[in-house]
Amino acid sequence: MVARISAEDPDCIYKLCATFGVNYVEAMHLSDEACANWEERQHVLSKYTSDPSILSRLQLVAFNQEELSALLDRQEPLIYLCENRFSIPLRVPNIEYVGIGNATLENPRPKEEYEKAGIKISGFLLPDTTEPEFSQADGYASKTVRCNGSEKKRTTLSNVFCHALTSSPMPYSCYVSYPTAAAESFNTRHECSKAAEKCIRKAYAEAECYFTTNGQQSLTRKAAEYYGQKIEQTFAPHLNRLHTLSVMNNVVPIYNELVEITQKGKQNLLEEFENELNESAYYYEMYQINYFLDLPEIKKNDNRI
Repeated sequence: MVARISAEDPDCIYKLCATFGVNYVEAMHLSDEACANWEERQHVLSKYTSDPSILSRLQLVAFNQEELSALLDRQEPLIYLCENRFSIPLRVPNIEYVGIGNATLENPRPKEEYEKAGIKISGFLLPDTTEPEFSQADGYASKTVRCNGSEKKRTTLSNVFCHALTSSPMPYSCYVSYPTAAAESFNTRHECSKAAEKCIRKAYAEAECYFTTNGQQSLTRKAAEYYGQKIEQTFAPHLNRLHTLSVMNNVVPIYNELVEITQKGKQNLLEEFENELNESAYYYEMYQINYFLDLPEIKKNDNRI
């Protein structure tokens, strides 16, 4: 068990404490504020479960969407969702979600749809069929997740190369800025509301840049650069041997085509990704900004966001 805990894991100390039955709060000498926050989370969790295996994994529990995003960034394979409404990304596979208490899902799908996307899910009430308005988005998703048996249609060689290309996800994180001024106190609720709106509009504009083609921040450009390099790294070491085989089997034109595709991988992928983003706009459509403008909570006592 200890051998599986990486020193680079941000929760390695907590996991070590859990392994040896040591009280994490006492061992780490946390500040009063951090200790109070930890105990409050434990208190909330204990209202919904008495399972010691869950209570001992407090670092894997998300109480809101922001905490869920942080756990996904850390690539945790098991995540508990508690006391809130969550949106589960279907494009992140190999994760098990467990609902605790009154946790609910936004736009829940049938269990089969989650399994098709490589996701295990329990503790939630799921529909028997997919809502009609999501069927088009599901079709787009199936193209990118490589389902519907397409893997079985490839040759043995293409499967080897496909695995080499897709075995490691693109290590790229997207962020939007959050001005420190948003944490200040304001004289009136109106001032506070205006500050919140300014922050949200700025963050929304930054997020939109990731899904706009031809931009420097476009995810299509980042993905094309990364996977274009992966294509070159995957095929380049084998080109000499493939050339020998192509000469022996009198298929040199096919070899030349492969070399050209490898060299133009980045350019070809950029075109494919941008076409996907434009043609499948429905699937990648962001929430309308009004949705976010209604979310800020203004504290009554000191007019803070």
